[in-house]
Amino acid sequence: MRIILDPGHGGSDPGAVNGETGMRESSLVLNYADAILDLLRAEKNHTAGMTRTMDIFVSLPDRVRRAREFNAQFFLSLHANSAENPNAEGYEVWTSVGKTKSDEYATILFDEIGNIFPELKPRADWSDVDPDKEKNYYVLKETPMPAVLVELGFICNRKEALWMAERSTIDMYSLAIVRGIREIGKRMA
Repeated sequence: MRIILDPGHGGSDPGAVNGETGMRESSLVLNYADAILDLLRAEKNHTAGMTRTMDIFVSLPDRVRRAREFNAQFFLSLHANSAENPNAEGYEVWTSVGKTKSDEYATILFDEIGNIFPELKPRADWSDVDPDKEKNYYVLKETPMPAVLVELGFICNRKEALWMAERSTIDMYSLAIVRGIREIGKRMA
């Protein structure tokens, strides 16, 4: 399977920033994308690329264009959530609005994250019988291949932000995502 990883934000767009620690979403998710890419490159059944490999700004249309040029079969965007409530916590998976193949793949990723981190709060919308939340975010709506956006956790929550930045968390979280990608690849075959 050809997969493109999309670490959100970057460069002049840091994304969410933790006011206490100064942690930037753009840097955090790039660390995750790098770890996932390393794991995928070690596998024979996957070819992986990224929409950005350093802390630079890449426009939303350019992210979609890069996925198309890569001939990706799956697009995975990585983000860290934020909210007005500094105690907000948990992970989410997002797809575009409506029933698509992305819903099935989002559920696989949602389940793998929950399997690795049973203590991490799942934040889901079960109103349409699957856990993904739906919104027509540009990269989800405009990519021609199945696309999922994962909110890894809440960067505004100091405790969760520090946990997400730990090397052991990055390694285990990346493994969960790669396990999900393996299953997605099997279903695509």
